[in-house]
Amino acid sequence: MIYYGTQTGTAEKFANILDEEAHIIGVNSRVVDMEKFTPEDFVQHSFVIFVLATHYEGDPTDNAKTFGKWLSKQTKAGSDTSKLLAGLTYSIMGLGDTSYEQFNEMALSTDRALSKMGAVRIGDIGAGNAETYTTEDDFIKWK
Repeated sequence: MIYYGTQTGTAEKFANILDEEAHIIGVNSRVVDMEKFTPEDFVQHSFVIFVLATHYEGDPTDNAKTFGKWLSKQTKAGSDTSKLLAGLTYSIMGLGDTSYEQFNEMALSTDRALSKMGAVRIGDIGAGNAETYTTEDDFIKWK
């Protein structure tokens, strides 16, 4: 599964590129708008790729707000969700802008939350930077 959170369409574009390339090499994948996120479906996955934009000062994009609230609820102090996603591996490409104080925060906070829930990240977190107009290059290096 390739989940994307986007405000301007860039994350969706990158998610579709990943999906096309996965199919070319024979990997079954599907692109999912974070607006369609449901916890019931999500916890069933074994591998997920995220392409997540950060909106304004560290906020989730409009279509990823439900996902962001779910992550926050699951990782609140006192919640024992350390095994909720024990079978999940994931990778994250973040999109942001270094002119904002909270650069790439949605990808970083998602990584922290998933880790607390027992999921394991593979690879480095990508960080596309709109401020320097290198987002496309950053994505190509990450993938």
